[in-house]
Amino acid sequence: RLAAVGYRSAALDSPSASPSRPLTYAGIFLVALATLMLEVLLTRITSVIAWYHLAFFVISLAMLGMTAGAVMVFLLPSVFADEHVAKRMTQTTLAFAATTPIAIGMAMTIPLLPITDLMDFFALLAYGGALAIPFGLGGIALTLALTRANLPASTAYGVDLVGAALGCALVIPLLDRVDAPSAALMASAVAALAGACFALAHADGRASWRRVLGPIALAFGLIWLGTANRMSWDHIRNHAESKDEASPLRPAWVKGGREDAGAFCFIGWNTYSRITVEHTHKLPPFLWAGSREMPEALRKPIPQRTIRIDGAAATMMFRHGDQLDDHEHVDWDITSFAHELRPTGPAAVIGVGGGRDVIVAARHGHESVVGIELNDLIVALHTDVMEDFSRITRIPGVELVPAEARSHMALETRRFSVITMSLIDTWATTGAGSYSLSENGLYTAEAWKVFMDRLEPDGIYTVSRWYHPKSPGEATRMLALGMEVLWRTGAARPQDQLILLQNREVATLLISPSPFSAADLDRMQKRAGELGYSMVATPRRGPLHD
Repeated sequence: RLAAVGYRSAALDSPSASPSRPLTYAGIFLVALATLMLEVLLTRITSVIAWYHLAFFVISLAMLGMTAGAVMVFLLPSVFADEHVAKRMTQTTLAFAATTPIAIGMAMTIPLLPITDLMDFFALLAYGGALAIPFGLGGIALTLALTRANLPASTAYGVDLVGAALGCALVIPLLDRVDAPSAALMASAVAALAGACFALAHADGRASWRRVLGPIALAFGLIWLGTANRMSWDHIRNHAESKDEASPLRPAWVKGGREDAGAFCFIGWNTYSRITVEHTHKLPPFLWAGSREMPEALRKPIPQRTIRIDGAAATMMFRHGDQLDDHEHVDWDITSFAHELRPTGPAAVIGVGGGRDVIVAARHGHESVVGIELNDLIVALHTDVMEDFSRITRIPGVELVPAEARSHMALETRRFSVITMSLIDTWATTGAGSYSLSENGLYTAEAWKVFMDRLEPDGIYTVSRWYHPKSPGEATRMLALGMEVLWRTGAARPQDQLILLQNREVATLLISPSPFSAADLDRMQKRAGELGYSMVATPRRGPLHD
């Protein structure tokens, strides 16, 4: 209160207590940077352990912890008296740095499940309580620095905002090089450096460097732990079949199940996903909705690897995709049906995944196939890390593009005979974490209009989604989107330009810029009958006859 009305305590007036403003500003900058880095990284870790909507939970935890720290400063005036401000800023930032690895380690040992009973609630409470501790300590340090360090409020707050902004941005290049738990250790090292700045700012004489030895040692120790915990891509390439090379600090539970890190030959992180690849197994070919008429000879086990995005969304990588004759099984999946009607011309695949749709297009005779994949880690699997296993880039005419499909196709100048989008889900929480429950931009009339504009006049845009007879919401929404985009293109009878097929639990929609010909319909009905697919909507039977 005295400081607020213009008075200064004797302690602050003494030469030994006159802080170095540049060093104090540096401490504020580093605390804000570490706090926002940790917050963004925890949205990523939580998306792996639990589900994407809990990104909001992490953001709330950070706000709760920092607010609790600020309130504590004003509720405990004796603990945070003016003469103790310098010491408390150093102590809390060091505690922030020291407790972060412990809090993250404890949180990653807790299985998080949808809350259906009291014990599930307590698990979430324990998870949140552990992660709130570092934010509370950071909140105390920033509150003291902004309100009790005798700094111009506007300047101090500006430094705080710049540090926070840079912390958000630094997560992107950091996660390109290390995993999220290792990056969190490095964020805590930044907090330790902030403690060194605060200690040095309020120290004097020869004692100054002795006071910062502890914080600097802690910072370097945390950086060493983060570096030791990470696995580089070079290491993964050289130990591709090792089963005991996992990072020590990692999520122990993923989507409620205990995770065996030894089952993976690759683990990679970026700002919106964690990609894991399991060791090679011989299994029957994985198909989304394989035909019941598929020959038994094609069901024999083949070498394949399971790719998982955040431990949930899965896709399969077949061995040696360039050996097209060995992958006849892919033709018997309902998601491949569009190629029965348009087997030639350029093709595009939205969402490469394990590469199955690329193999399908190449097998049917498309002379060029463009695979557009949002996740650059998945592209790197095919082009670099596991190129010798996948080998789809060795197929003549195949090109993989790491890009967001809607943006890429808006700039694309080529026209395609088939554009495929099979069961693509962008559930992953972004680095910001704010849009984890928002509309998927690929499943909108605006996006479909972009894709339709990239088709040849008789081309086909094909989309596959889940189909459940008792809850057909995804399939009916897909059909409604198809009708809407055709109306927007001026189609007089949109029902003549779409076909909806169903098999098992998958529905596949085919849309064309022009009406399907009689030859197309005859071919479709004959081939669909041979494969055992149900014709839910056709130009001859109407779009909603069922």
